[in-house]
Amino acid sequence: MEIVQETLGHSTYQITADIRAHVAPELKEVAADAIDQALGRDW
Repeated sequence: MEIVQETLGHSTYQITADIRAHVAPELKEVAADAIDQALGRDW
């Protein structure tokens, strides 16, 4: 989370956590699928 915070330029960890906690469930699934694909996992 700290890397995401720094990359996005958020001043605090809490801002990053709050924003990430409100991501739509569909987008979480899309992101997870992209990570699996990037890592070569085909579940």
